[in-house]
Amino acid sequence: MLLLFPAGQFLFAQEVLSPAGFNRAIGIKNLQNASWNKMQSWVTDTISLPLADDFSKEGIYPDTAYWLGTSVFINTDYPVHPPTIGVATFDGVDSLGQPYDSSNVYAYGVADYLTSRPLRLDSFGGNKMTPADSVYLSFFYQPQGRGNAPDPDDSLVLEFRVNDTAWTHIWSIPGKAVGPDSSFTEVMIPITDSTLFYKGFQFRFKNYATISGNVDQWNVDYVRLDRLRSFDDTLVDDIAFAYQTGPLLKNFRQMPWRHFVQNPPAQMKDTLRNYISNLSDTLKNISYAFDIFDVNGANIHSYNGGGENIEPFYSSGYHKYPAHATPPVSYVFPADTLDSAYFEIRHVLRDNSNPASNKWNDTVRFRQEFYDYYAYDDGTAENGYGLNVIGGMIAYRFSPAKSDTLRGVYMYFNRMLVNVYYRTFKLVVWNDAGGQPGSIIYQQDSLDGDMVRPHYRDSLNGFYFYRFNTPLYITAPFYVGWIQNTKDLLNIGLDRNTNSTGNMFYNIAGVWYNSLITGSWMIRPVFGEPLPPDVNAGLLSPREETSGSILVSPNPSGDYIRIDAGPGEFPAHRYSSGLYDLAGNLVLSYNAKGNAVMDVRNLPAGLYFLKIEDKASGFSTFRKVAVVH
Repeated sequence: MLLLFPAGQFLFAQEVLSPAGFNRAIGIKNLQNASWNKMQSWVTDTISLPLADDFSKEGIYPDTAYWLGTSVFINTDYPVHPPTIGVATFDGVDSLGQPYDSSNVYAYGVADYLTSRPLRLDSFGGNKMTPADSVYLSFFYQPQGRGNAPDPDDSLVLEFRVNDTAWTHIWSIPGKAVGPDSSFTEVMIPITDSTLFYKGFQFRFKNYATISGNVDQWNVDYVRLDRLRSFDDTLVDDIAFAYQTGPLLKNFRQMPWRHFVQNPPAQMKDTLRNYISNLSDTLKNISYAFDIFDVNGANIHSYNGGGENIEPFYSSGYHKYPAHATPPVSYVFPADTLDSAYFEIRHVLRDNSNPASNKWNDTVRFRQEFYDYYAYDDGTAENGYGLNVIGGMIAYRFSPAKSDTLRGVYMYFNRMLVNVYYRTFKLVVWNDAGGQPGSIIYQQDSLDGDMVRPHYRDSLNGFYFYRFNTPLYITAPFYVGWIQNTKDLLNIGLDRNTNSTGNMFYNIAGVWYNSLITGSWMIRPVFGEPLPPDVNAGLLSPREETSGSILVSPNPSGDYIRIDAGPGEFPAHRYSSGLYDLAGNLVLSYNAKGNAVMDVRNLPAGLYFLKIEDKASGFSTFRKVAVVH
């Protein structure tokens, strides 16, 4: 029997792994960086050699010191075994994270560009440059990574700009040349054509791909252009992190703060593991430390790991620090009576043989957030996941740290070209039966008069809140998921950077199985007292945040938010505004006429609900507000 599946999908029994479709991270971050494109119009001055960028600088767009354009995605999520932390990912979506062509699933063509700023190849140090300067361009590339593999007709291309006029093909790698080993490969390109040694020389990468989604991916890393190089100049004096560091929590990426403080030591890891690259050809002595900062930026803990020798990456691979299982320290986050908390863990490397060598890649940061939900995932979907069976079930196991009220669940559904918004499912909670889902203890078919179905959000984290019609008191391990009413793939977001398969179960014929696909579903159960009725209504209101004559800006914000109440909804009436956290607690209030400014600098980062009420008429409306720091 021949089974046919849409292009880019992979079958594991009846589990189906799909490409991400849209890049939510780009679309959301673009809203926070609306002025970024304007910067590109004036960043055109020539720069001098050397050019060296390993894409480790924080942000999702290329560094304007070296690059023009915004279409590639700078990230730490898609590469596998990168030389250093961060890559530029080429795919089929634009700078907003949207498909270049959403009308045709088979649309194909040039997708992303990564274009250098104009470079001075006419002179160096006051001397005219020629091919005798031995200028080389080098870079690493990787097909697929943790994303979607390029198809045979896809390609990654390098072009040079000749005499400030036309672009010429220099190098390319077709998708059909990609084998099962998708490791990083270094490429060395000599610049020997004398016509290229002019003021304003540029080079660029581009990819040919299916331009209807976040597919056909190539990762590019550590681009270097300099003189006095040779074909064997593949090493660099650089000590760097290779991956982001994870949480200090032992079992979860995030968990409710009120649950954590029940027994903080039981929730903390006793060992940290960092992956470090020594890209030189000599033994290096490095030092390592990390600091923890609270929401106000105060340093509340420091750990000095001391020095350690690490071998070159090319001979020994990554160095896993510490080399022995040493607890970072006997430290736990300070418990208090708040409903949420936020900490930043900042890890720093130092090359003791070259203490002046400071690069972006020697520092990584992790934000440890505590709100009202549990999460295994890191918030980024590299793929979508679904079942292709009517009545198929998925169940996600959670073991809460305390008995509490389960009042709903966040889900992130991967937005695909095939719209499944009208494909319904049953929201289900099971009890535990010997390490797998047991009996159904809660089932919900509808929400506020509408059938339960996939919803897509463009808010800060992209998750949609499915509120339980009847909150459920949980005292033991439980499973949350769905029973689907059709065979359509619902495409829940799948984070490929964390592995929770031991807690992921699916059922296709009355039998439960552990998932065969490595990753974490983007499903997050929410605990706490039910929100006040009016806040719940605001949460699920079909009204857009920008509707009416009330404007809340900037949103997201890390310092102040301005409430502009125009004449349409609150004409000259006195109104009050209150900011509520996800547990329904009032955290800020303000009474004003016309416009108001609220100071959110001391609030933990996260999502809040702004209630604006007209004192004269009693009419109220809600806006979602994201606080970022």
